[in-house]
Amino acid sequence: MIVLDGPEALLDQPPAWFKAEDKLINRYLDGQKPLLGIGLGAHWIAQALGSVVAPGTYPETGWHTVTLAPESSLDLPETFTAFMWHRYVFSLPDDAFPLGGSEAAPLQGFAWDRGRVIGLLCHLEATAASVKQLLGSAEWPTATPSTTRFVQDAAEILADPNRFIHLAPQLDRLMTQWLKAA
Repeated sequence: MIVLDGPEALLDQPPAWFKAEDKLINRYLDGQKPLLGIGLGAHWIAQALGSVVAPGTYPETGWHTVTLAPESSLDLPETFTAFMWHRYVFSLPDDAFPLGGSEAAPLQGFAWDRGRVIGLLCHLEATAASVKQLLGSAEWPTATPSTTRFVQDAAEILADPNRFIHLAPQLDRLMTQWLKAA
């Protein structure tokens, strides 16, 4: 099961249907089936595993470098660029291995239960079309002098369309490992 992203406002005010979503996430955590969370989905999985979910020090939007954690169980490049769109972060769940981190968010994801469960704060699934839609409809984080380097504007985000092409092999690599782990 893949639990996808959504507005972070749902963390503060869970919708009525979240109770059923949370029950399903916990059923997958207790079972032997693979579970992947991206963005908000990763927050919900981390919460279900007992992690703290809270606003991070910095909002992070646009393209940022992720450095793989030495103890990561995932076979990914030591550094790679991923798309970011978040204000909230989560702590590392007990018995999980960190994926790695960026300058603004030291924990960009985790693998739990030998990689059967993966949570990603960063977005490897982003496409030019999905990001253009996001840029046109989402609430834009406010950049302050201390956060400017972590908040990119639309022109910076869309400047190099090849960035999206480079995400696909990373996502494929991650998903292949994830499905093998289950």
